Amino acid sequence: MRFNVQNKCWTARSFLASGVINGKIYVTGGNSTDLYELNSADPKKGIWHSIAYMHTNMVSSDAAVLDGKLLVTEGWFWPFYVAPRGQIYDPKTDHWENMADGLREGWTGSSVVIYGHLFVVTEHEGTKLLKVYDMNNDS
Repeated sequence: MRFNVQNKCWTARSFLASGVINGKIYVTGGNSTDLYELNSADPKKGIWHSIAYMHTNMVSSDAAVLDGKLLVTEGWFWPFYVAPRGQIYDPKTDHWENMADGLREGWTGSSVVIYGHLFVVTEHEGTKLLKVYDMNNDS
């Protein structure tokens, strides 16, 4: 949910992505009741603050925090019917950038970051596969 300071109301959100960076909660993507993309961050003192606009409306997304950045993808649902999109948010610069091709196309399941490594569990046609992302080779 997003607290709208101007209207003093709560806006429900579905199919969102979130992560925690330096004790702040970042929530992005998804749909509201008005069906538009929402971006918000930092519930400091119970107040949400806007962050930079993602420039890509992604729903049904997954997110992970890696190296202090929020990685957001919609490619977690396999098989792909369209090329997945992915964005990376850097809270230090308040800037979004496109996700590298290998990361975006290889993120085909649920994810978790353990000790600085992004793991993805892919499940397709009864087969489960555990993958780990190699940042140096984008694979």
